[in-house]
Amino acid sequence: MVQINIKPVTPLFRPNVFGAMAIIGNTATTLGSLGEIAEVPSVVGNIDGRVARESMWTFGAIPYWDTSSRLMDDYILSTAGTDTPVGVVFMASPNGEGAHEAFMEEAEASGLNIVVEQPIDPFPATCSNEIGRLADAGVEVVYMITASLPAICVHRAAVDAGYDPTAWLSPGYGWSLSFVNESAGGLPESVTAFGHTTSLETEAGQFYEEQIKKFVPEATKDDYSVDSILSYAMAQLLIEGLTAAGPELTRVGFREAMETDVSGVDTGFSPPPIYAPGDRSGPVSVSLWEPGTWLVDGVETPTWVTKDPTWYDGF
Repeated sequence: MVQINIKPVTPLFRPNVFGAMAIIGNTATTLGSLGEIAEVPSVVGNIDGRVARESMWTFGAIPYWDTSSRLMDDYILSTAGTDTPVGVVFMASPNGEGAHEAFMEEAEASGLNIVVEQPIDPFPATCSNEIGRLADAGVEVVYMITASLPAICVHRAAVDAGYDPTAWLSPGYGWSLSFVNESAGGLPESVTAFGHTTSLETEAGQFYEEQIKKFVPEATKDDYSVDSILSYAMAQLLIEGLTAAGPELTRVGFREAMETDVSGVDTGFSPPPIYAPGDRSGPVSVSLWEPGTWLVDGVETPTWVTKDPTWYDGF
């Protein structure tokens, strides 16, 4: 006879916790899953879109990687032909794997020439081996569905190997954060990343910079870069939801406010999200971040790549 001792279940959240926020992909994905069980609302950044779309209580504030990935094939075709060898490097995580699957569906339909598909870990030996595979296959366009550490690792390995493809692409901020640039010893002009916030050159960006200087006089330019505006953009959606929910704040009231008053709201800092009962599409537009100017046959490529043609006129 086997005796099974069942321990009391520890609450997922303390009773007085109203909601939560998270920006990192794996953390946000875990938080969203736990919040769904506990019925605790959360506003999150990078998250596995498959988890977020099935949730009632999770609100993705930036485009899911799989949303960006479904736009990336069009961007590749705008800068390269269907015969151009393309390599796909993705994180072996739910977020990375979901985005990889989404991209491959679009790539197959578009007729892209995918010659390498490989997961990656941020270890120097692994990165060197994978760079060797990309170089041996003649890959000219590398789509890296990864976070920052793999981006740094792969770029360092590419520099050491003298591998210089025509384009390095990213579905999010894996390439464009300033600390990635610094850690990698500078990034090539061929780097292009889909972003999820406005830039400091816009009206919203200037307002953000003014607020930082006002309340933190000792702040340097590094303190109000795109790195920090990402978190600020998420906070704006949270504030919109709290304001719309009103003074008699409840979890259900906040969720309903996000599904009605906040859905479609343009804060100026990030794409307007799509929230509704049973619909957690989140933002479906992305910004195009790149150092320098990308030209195709002498013509500058569009600043925005999006399935929502109404949101980008002001940027």
